[in-house]
Amino acid sequence: MTTRVRSASSISTKITASLFGTRTASITPHANARLLSPHAIMAADKFQSVFEEYRKCNYAQETPSRFKKEIVKYADKNKDGDIPVEGIELLLLNIGAAGRLTRTEIESILSEIGEPKKMAISPHSMMMLL
Repeated sequence: MTTRVRSASSISTKITASLFGTRTASITPHANARLLSPHAIMAADKFQSVFEEYRKCNYAQETPSRFKKEIVKYADKNKDGDIPVEGIELLLLNIGAAGRLTRTEIESILSEIGEPKKMAISPHSMMMLL
């Protein structure tokens, strides 16, 4: 099974299940490849499942893209185009999923998929992650 996620800088993420059921992910900008850590992969899976569960219960009549836009808009708490750890934590709190992802898991996602120096993720990358 392969899932592709595109980010703003045309980086594609491939999450591939191997024969042994383990997952590896690589962010491939052109010819260079960078693997995501197993911790980041598990955190991203949890992140996706939390929001997919919320979408099915509360946005069943909306398209998935509308849901993603609403979530990203709300998570950008500083309205500066970057979604910080605190924005995601506040979002999780407001949807009733505060205990489902730890701050460490969120930071793991942002440090490997987002911008590690800012500990933030771009709205486009977050939409692809959802």
